[in-house]
Amino acid sequence: LNGTMTAEEALAVDVKPGVFSTVEDGYYMLCSQNDFYIFTHLVNSGDTKLNAKLCTDIDLSQSEFKNLMIGSESAPFSGVFDGQGHTVAYNYETDKFYSGLFSYVNGATIRNLCVNGTAIAYAQHFGGLIGQSQGNVLVENVIVDAEITGMLNTSTGDGGMIGYNLGNVIFNNCATLGTLGHPGSHWYAGFVGWAENGSSTTLNNCYTTLSLTEGTDSGTSFTFVKAAASGVVTLNNCYYLNEIGAAQGIKMTAEQFASGEVCYKLN
Repeated sequence: LNGTMTAEEALAVDVKPGVFSTVEDGYYMLCSQNDFYIFTHLVNSGDTKLNAKLCTDIDLSQSEFKNLMIGSESAPFSGVFDGQGHTVAYNYETDKFYSGLFSYVNGATIRNLCVNGTAIAYAQHFGGLIGQSQGNVLVENVIVDAEITGMLNTSTGDGGMIGYNLGNVIFNNCATLGTLGHPGSHWYAGFVGWAENGSSTTLNNCYTTLSLTEGTDSGTSFTFVKAAASGVVTLNNCYYLNEIGAAQGIKMTAEQFASGEVCYKLN
């Protein structure tokens, strides 16, 4: 998987699991950009329940496949992805709904991961981690530090973690950092841009320091989760630095974050 192929062309290549660097105890070990490409291909081709662990940082922003995303509408990721404390970096520019490092997930577990990225989204519901979530999804020990620009002069539904939640998501010990927004746009949230009717979103020991970029309309945004009337949102021991529209959680100052007080409260 070299050369100047597009992401779509790369995913059409008939690659086989055997070319992975290592497979250990049912986990594909992602030790290079090539491993990451192959894993994405396998998931998006229908092997949605594969498990993976990172054994190094992966920088997609410097690759030939900058818009590579795990999972698709017809093949949502439903396995376990363990970052083992490593970072995935991206630099997305996308016009597809429900975009994110994991575009679609259903019943997945994502843990021990750092995400560092920039995104320009020309369609609704970009998520710093996940575009669309379904089923019972667990996200734990994940930090997303992203600059997300929703290039719509209308509602975006973008979120620091998830763009659109249709299922039951639990966040444990997670954080979002960076910025959201674009002049003339609105409808953002620090964790979940939109939680649909009948969904549930639970945050345990989480925080956000996200802020809206200058000129962004904050009137329809929420600090953690923007939810429909029957979407259940539960915040347990969650803190924020900046109000993103409607305040949720517990307000803390920059000094309290810098001093370690927030860290103490989270532990």
